[in-house]
Amino acid sequence: MSFTVKEFRDLVHIVEVHPEWQKELRRLVLTEELLTLPGLVRDLAESQQRTEERLLRLETVVQGLAEAQQRTEERLLRLETVVQGLAEAQQRTEERLLRLETVVQGLAEAQQRTEEGLRSLTKAVEFLAWRMDRLTDEVGSLKEDALERRYRDHAPAYFGGPTFRRVRALSPHEVAQLLEEAIERGELTWEERQDILQADLVVRGRLPDQEEVHLVVEVSWGVGISDVDRALRRAARLGKVVKRAIPAVAGKVIIPDAQVLLKQVPVVQVTDGQAIWPESFS
Repeated sequence: MSFTVKEFRDLVHIVEVHPEWQKELRRLVLTEELLTLPGLVRDLAESQQRTEERLLRLETVVQGLAEAQQRTEERLLRLETVVQGLAEAQQRTEERLLRLETVVQGLAEAQQRTEEGLRSLTKAVEFLAWRMDRLTDEVGSLKEDALERRYRDHAPAYFGGPTFRRVRALSPHEVAQLLEEAIERGELTWEERQDILQADLVVRGRLPDQEEVHLVVEVSWGVGISDVDRALRRAARLGKVVKRAIPAVAGKVIIPDAQVLLKQVPVVQVTDGQAIWPESFS
């Protein structure tokens, strides 16, 4: 079969009728580079598609990173807010601490002033207590001096009785003279003389058998153990000088401890204007 090609349309018709000739025609018409171009284009298209897929994946990754970055920024923003709040709270705390330090400083200064005032007050109280003690001692001494004078001036009334008559209180001068003579005779030491002279009262009288007796009396508003001890000691020392010396205590009251002791030793007791003589002296 022959074909006559008079114009381009005829060639197109022949190629359409024989599609198997198209490839050969393309080879003849097109250069090798043009023939490979579709493959290159396909490769480029596929590469472009892969690139677009990679870009798509990259965009997804970038989008995730952006979202993560946004979340990070949001967290940072929240953290900044928290840090800002902490900073403000710290500042308020420091301001409160500063105010507290000021208050504490004021309290410390007030405490110091209070302590200084208390020290001054303590000194004043101690001085008043000392003065009160002195006053108490002075009042006590005055009371005991008055009581001692009363017993001295009214010795017959307080110490006299059916078993002890012709009572008279010796003056300090008479007692001293009596002791001086004993020292000259060597019957008494100077220390013993001084101790006897410190007795509150020495009373002389006679028992029913006319025996002369000297009472060595310790006078106290409240008779205590020490008064009893002094009376016993001084009576024993005066007994070296006179024929018979008897210890005696006199006062308004006798304290319990002294009462217990007086039940064990022979001592004359004078309270409330009444003399109690131990049976051993009667």
